[in-house]
Amino acid sequence: MTDRQVEPLVSVLMPAYNCTKTVEVAIESIVAQTYKQVDVVIIDDGSQDDTYKVLCDLKTKHPNIRLYQNEENLGYLRTFNKLLSLAKGEFITFLDSDDWIAKDKIEKQLRFLQDNQEYGFCGTGFNRTNSKGKVYQQVTLPLEFHEIQMYLQNEVEVCFCGSSIMVRKSVVEDVGGYNEFFLGCPAEDYDWIRRMANKYKCANIPECLYYYRFSIDSLTRNVSYSIKAQSAAELALFFDQQRAKYQGKDALSDPQYQPELETFLATKQAEFDKNPEQLAQRIAINEAIHGKLKNVMLALCRLIKLSPIRGLLFSMLTLAVFIIPNDILLVLKARFKNADK
Repeated sequence: MTDRQVEPLVSVLMPAYNCTKTVEVAIESIVAQTYKQVDVVIIDDGSQDDTYKVLCDLKTKHPNIRLYQNEENLGYLRTFNKLLSLAKGEFITFLDSDDWIAKDKIEKQLRFLQDNQEYGFCGTGFNRTNSKGKVYQQVTLPLEFHEIQMYLQNEVEVCFCGSSIMVRKSVVEDVGGYNEFFLGCPAEDYDWIRRMANKYKCANIPECLYYYRFSIDSLTRNVSYSIKAQSAAELALFFDQQRAKYQGKDALSDPQYQPELETFLATKQAEFDKNPEQLAQRIAINEAIHGKLKNVMLALCRLIKLSPIRGLLFSMLTLAVFIIPNDILLVLKARFKNADK
């Protein structure tokens, strides 16, 4: 790729929130790309620290950055959709503000999509790193479209590192962005990937080109009492199955399929009602990881009332979470997850 006149523009989209310690590394990894026709679009989502000031300094240093700031915190989903609307490139890719990418990531993904015009998007393998940026695990994903189709049909998870994806702008214009049904739910990207894969061929490049900095939020997301949030990934799969059954339509696009959604949510609620200890356990672990002792004690007291023996045993596990450093917990989580497969 040497003739700049025929090189397509690639938009790199980055939402930023309270990331003063990591955002410069992220941006410098974009600047260092071997492919140079890059349009960097960043939105500061109402950060409470000096993130916006840091971004302004970086914009002065790198003029190809387009920087915006939300007047109030809109959250990841709405900021992501706003970024999509600002993209000018024929191709779009993403980078979270605490991660970074290999210097040839954009070039390799762009080459794949240019060489395979029938493909709408592609991802890459990724490296898990701790908070200090040390790699502790490399993760490769299903490569071929038929493998990905089988995976998406049979698994609740999706087989992509969401932020590693490069997608044609024409695909985004057709499929849209994140669905606001998933506001406050940790599966907006699962639903988006599934909707794209319903209509377009996709693949993963067999190299780990994305560096995913695992942090406290990688250990656990905030626990919500909402059954919708508790079942978010399963809901993404449920909508996918509806679209396969009803010629591309689901409960979010056609009201006649809403009763199935209501039945699904009622069934999930009944499952949780049968085992209220499960939610109390999740809350206790979540709060322990975030170091919130008062909230941990409240959750454990509730758990002990529901199941005294189980509550006392789980209290010991929660204490261990307090003691073990988060970077070690991240490694343990990755290894146990890998052992389960």
